[in-house]
Amino acid sequence: MSPLTPKAAPALADNVLDLFSLKGKVAVVTGASIGIGLAAATAFAEAGANVALLYARSKHTEKIASDLADRTGVKVKAYQLDGEWLPVINRRIIDTPLLLQVRDYDATRRLVGNVVTEFGRLDIWVANAGIPQDDTILDGNRKHWEDIIAVNYTAVVYQAQIVGNTFKKQGNGSFIITASAAGIANIRPTNQGVYNSSKAAVIALARSLAQELKDFARVNSVSPGYMGDAQGAPESEITNALTRQVLNRTGEYRELAGAYLYLASDASTFCTGTDLIVDGGYHC
Repeated sequence: MSPLTPKAAPALADNVLDLFSLKGKVAVVTGASIGIGLAAATAFAEAGANVALLYARSKHTEKIASDLADRTGVKVKAYQLDGEWLPVINRRIIDTPLLLQVRDYDATRRLVGNVVTEFGRLDIWVANAGIPQDDTILDGNRKHWEDIIAVNYTAVVYQAQIVGNTFKKQGNGSFIITASAAGIANIRPTNQGVYNSSKAAVIALARSLAQELKDFARVNSVSPGYMGDAQGAPESEITNALTRQVLNRTGEYRELAGAYLYLASDASTFCTGTDLIVDGGYHC
């Protein structure tokens, strides 16, 4: 298509509520057993999508999938990635084995193939899995930084290529990346430069992908502020951060559901390359 030839606008439902419907679509959410990922996956199922929950180790994800399917009447299946376990020990992930296979290209390719085989198609992908940082640049652990970059950034690039090619074959799709308000500006007083830069990187990646995939898919990111338990951050740190936040509280994960549903649905067909900030007014 000539770049000077305008594309036709999509045919959209007359009723605005129908624009948010995901009926008949298939969505995958990585890191879907808790927090942001679970909120997004739940919203998609409630909007009518069949959903694949990708998780690392949570023993409860199979039951979450079953309960969500029973409640919404859609197909929900949990997928656990195979791979290497890494014991991560810091204040925010206390001796919790972290599945690093989310950063494995072949494992991701197998997963996408399994989902397409099981569900028949793939319409929405949320690259949500990520790990926080609990050290500083001067005193930190290099291996921990490498893991942050591998999971928070490199894995998203892998997913973008594999899922992007799937969208290209279908002719459509929505790719959503969970970034962070910390990727826009440093959340003082924290010192988590590697995490912050990994999130800034995926915001830039989403904008680049929006251009590259423009003929068949939309790509956007969501930048949440302090949510839920703020990944175990100390109360003093949260209190300090909230002094800059207009709403003066942390967000509930459910308050992110609308952002992800908007970007996944036909309500946002003219939205690509956008970073949707949901931070309670931190960046006002």
